[in-house]
Amino acid sequence: MRIGVISPDNFNNYISSINYGDYFQTNEYKIFAEKNKLKTKLIGFFEGDTIKGVCLIIYKRIFFGYANGFAPRGLITDYSDINNLNKILSLFNKYLDYDKYMTFKIDPPLIVFKRNRKGKVIEKFDYSKEVLNAFKRHGFTHSGFNKYFENTNPRFETLLEINTTKDLLFSKLRKQLRNKLRKSIKYGLTIYKDNKYNFDIFKHILVNTDKPISWYKNLYYAFKDNLEIYYAKLNTVEYVENSRKLYEKELEKNDYLTSIIQTNGYKGKNMTLILNQKMQSDKILAAYKSYMVEATELLKNNPDGLIVGVSIIIKFKDTIYLLKESYDRKYKNLCSNYLIKWKIIEKYSDDDKINYFNLGAISGEFDFNKNTYRGLNEMKLSYNAKAIEYMGEFSKIVAPNIYKMYITFGKKQ
Repeated sequence: MRIGVISPDNFNNYISSINYGDYFQTNEYKIFAEKNKLKTKLIGFFEGDTIKGVCLIIYKRIFFGYANGFAPRGLITDYSDINNLNKILSLFNKYLDYDKYMTFKIDPPLIVFKRNRKGKVIEKFDYSKEVLNAFKRHGFTHSGFNKYFENTNPRFETLLEINTTKDLLFSKLRKQLRNKLRKSIKYGLTIYKDNKYNFDIFKHILVNTDKPISWYKNLYYAFKDNLEIYYAKLNTVEYVENSRKLYEKELEKNDYLTSIIQTNGYKGKNMTLILNQKMQSDKILAAYKSYMVEATELLKNNPDGLIVGVSIIIKFKDTIYLLKESYDRKYKNLCSNYLIKWKIIEKYSDDDKINYFNLGAISGEFDFNKNTYRGLNEMKLSYNAKAIEYMGEFSKIVAPNIYKMYITFGKKQ
């Protein structure tokens, strides 16, 4: 077996021929990394003229010509062939040493388990233990089966099968989610696809993320039409009208409860129940009144509507990936990003080429009371998605002596 740099076409051809894959391991992501001032290489592992594996490496030379490298969701090969994997890793080690890597990280796209919403294992991959041992045998240190976001890429993600009718998909959503979607529409939210890729109009929302606007523009430069932007626009006229209707409906209920209390027709437990309902109605009424005042002011300042949420997806093979999403925190009650995701699901359920929607990262803690990120898990798993658990990240100090020098002297420069 030999190793060598390969062309983007050969890389893409191999990716297309194998079941493993992720948008991280694409020529498009290579272009994106380079736009962000990182170095890249596409390498292949050959048995004669046959490609047995490929890997996109992203790296940066930082100390005496030595580099820190990373293969996001790499390498791509047939992980069920352990003999082939051992050959590749042995050759990979020699390559990392030859090409002057100081440290190297890699997180193979190998799924260990698929779990349901409650964390119960519904599918497992038996050869994952052999893969884990192969990486360890070749000097890589496993970061562990951590539950949160300790790795560069998430170890847990959510995957939804969408190759069915939108009516069936909607029926399988959790009841709370269906109510939120109806609420969003009732308040006057409409979902649009941005065909002009005008990131600047989302600045007031994207500032809530950890990436600059240039990062998003570089993504579009690399992925072109395989990147799509959807935003939730609030119809401020409808928002005022619907806020008024909700207020008036609750006011009618509140007046009715007040009249019951004043008649003294209820005693004991019955009166306690009515009083509790009245107090709850008072709270709701105050909230609706606040919404109505806010909506009126919003209409005054934004007569043409207001963008309150944004989601960005990438299409790769038969899967769409939720890359980033954000919303205007002032309008959290509108649940805009819930509705955007649902409208994307609706759209692609009719697309024969798309079978899955990767909704992105969650935590691996499925005990609701213990999970700091329970809101994140609940939001994504409410779409009836499965939790997929990757093997995780491996790292290696390739040049220990250089690394010690860098820790001692390099970081102080």
